Amino acid sequence: MRKLAVPTMLSILVSISLMLGLLMPSLILLRFHVQRAEIVRTQCVQRAKPVAENTCQGRCHLKKKLAESKRSGGEQQAPPRFSTSEWQGVMPIATQLPLPAAQPLRFAGVDLPVLRGHPALADPVPWA
Repeated sequence: MRKLAVPTMLSILVSISLMLGLLMPSLILLRFHVQRAEIVRTQCVQRAKPVAENTCQGRCHLKKKLAESKRSGGEQQAPPRFSTSEWQGVMPIATQLPLPAAQPLRFAGVDLPVLRGHPALADPVPWA
């Protein structure tokens, strides 16, 4: 059997961990639907109520598990925003930049006759 190189094993391990992180909510949802009857019977907050009055149907447990996976997954929050006042001393203002003077554009004089209507078709469609 051929031995795998360390970089190959590392890339496989990183790929698997990324895929598990991305698929975790789907796996939790799949487990919930497969074991829904048991979850409603044993772990739902409204398990003491009759089935007709139980409006939760185990969704409380699903919500709790998804929140746990989100927290433990380490989803990062958005980075803090920075203000432009921090950069005003560093970035030059447009009035301070040496820009070339604007010059008017000169186009060559082109006289084209105004066309009216539609041109005739070279090969008309045969109707017969």
